[in-house]
Amino acid sequence: MKPTIIFNRASPQYEAQLIKYGRDGAEYVMPSDEMYEQKIDALKKNWSEWGPKILDELYAITQLEWLDKDIRCYVVSGTKSSFSHPLTLKLYDSDEKMFDVFVHELIHRLLNNPLHPDEHRAARKKFMEPHLGETMVVKNHIILHALHAQVVLNLFGQERLDRVVAQVKSPDYLRAWDIVHEHGREQILKEVFNYQV
Repeated sequence: MKPTIIFNRASPQYEAQLIKYGRDGAEYVMPSDEMYEQKIDALKKNWSEWGPKILDELYAITQLEWLDKDIRCYVVSGTKSSFSHPLTLKLYDSDEKMFDVFVHELIHRLLNNPLHPDEHRAARKKFMEPHLGETMVVKNHIILHALHAQVVLNLFGQERLDRVVAQVKSPDYLRAWDIVHEHGREQILKEVFNYQV
């Protein structure tokens, strides 16, 4: 079952909570309504063109099902980062980056389904054993980065993947990318999903 993706501007109450707790007292200026509309329209357009292909790629690689029939993506500006539960996407200057971050968060939603088969959970656990000393953020992103990289390569090519990686600033995210490069994206996908590149 492929989920339906619903893009919405977050409610004023949700945005206010993110501003209050997620900005460390930094001054904040709310973007215009037009900016929100432009960014949401760009997301919808990108998803309309690429969404079915992305969902097909994710299934072809993982053979995993989605937990949710509908996934609502709340578009906000008052947070320093995007996150997957609930799927909350901050505004980025670049529509491409915003879409790439959305796909990253969507992959979190796929991988965090507690109803995945026992065989898959066992393969993930076995793969993660050598990485138990890493931070939780690193551990949560090794498989995700390998999967995201394969989807980007299959649909958009190496240049787009290079841009995705170049935009990473977080030391933990960078460490997870390093592990993907050291271990090999293809090997990770083979071990975890039995996928042959």
